[in-house]
Amino acid sequence: MNINQLRYFISVVENQSFSAAAFDCYISQSSISKHIKALESEFGVRFFERKNSRVEVTPAGHIFYRYAEETLKEYTDLHTLLEEYQNNRQYTISLGTIPILSSYGITNIIAAFSAKYKEDNIYFNVNENSQAEILKRLLCKSISLALIRTHYLDDLEQYEVKPFGTDTFVATCHRDHPLAKEREPVSLLTISKFNLYLIDINSNLYRIPMEAFKQAGVKPKLSGTTTRHKILLEMLNNKTAVSILPERLVDKRLFPHLITMRLEEKITSEIALVKLKDYKLNKVSREFWDFWTKENLLANLKNIPGSASFLT
Repeated sequence: MNINQLRYFISVVENQSFSAAAFDCYISQSSISKHIKALESEFGVRFFERKNSRVEVTPAGHIFYRYAEETLKEYTDLHTLLEEYQNNRQYTISLGTIPILSSYGITNIIAAFSAKYKEDNIYFNVNENSQAEILKRLLCKSISLALIRTHYLDDLEQYEVKPFGTDTFVATCHRDHPLAKEREPVSLLTISKFNLYLIDINSNLYRIPMEAFKQAGVKPKLSGTTTRHKILLEMLNNKTAVSILPERLVDKRLFPHLITMRLEEKITSEIALVKLKDYKLNKVSREFWDFWTKENLLANLKNIPGSASFLT
């Protein structure tokens, strides 16, 4: 038995699927099946009953799951504590973030922290991905910290949260689009008359405005989605569509012909740095967590327009 086998076992239990567990653990389904069979052979019991595409945990599997969770937690905590006593240790800060690095000045914050702690051997491992993927990695403990939107964040009790800022959503279009002639604030009903493009359906930047339309009793004319906001801005630049986006994501330096319009129905989204409550951070990750205060954020984002009003 080894630590990776415990991780694979826990993932199969929680996903109730070998294929889903393999996806979460970044290995093949055949490999994860071999590891589970090795565990079952070692202990002489069956942990799972395979039924069609799902698996059911046996009574022995439930017992093993409880101890596997405790063992993995203690191993992770021990590994983190001993890092501080290792000579020439390179401390890693594993940060997952939704795609806001450049638009929100996150790189400034990372640079400021690195400069302050330049005597330490610090390595930032930053992964920019969808919120669903970032949360998955946080729960699997393959990253230590996550910068995400707290909208639709389930089970807040298991997280510690440090606010970053409040996004305000705006209507966005080319200045020659018919919507630009409307008087502000513009209503969702008015927007529903035009072709609407949004970020990918799996993103909160899709879910948040669509929920606002639903609450307003309005059905939008959704004409398409895309995975990246820069691609979406290029589409808006063609004058054929409108969108609803966080104002800070509308890059008017790259797209000077785009305009933003205040919404009659105010839509906001909170962004925060989060960690799991039961996860012990290594030395520099704790220091980065402590560095994340309103005063430090203001000091290091002071040259970015609109930061003072954005920060929570």
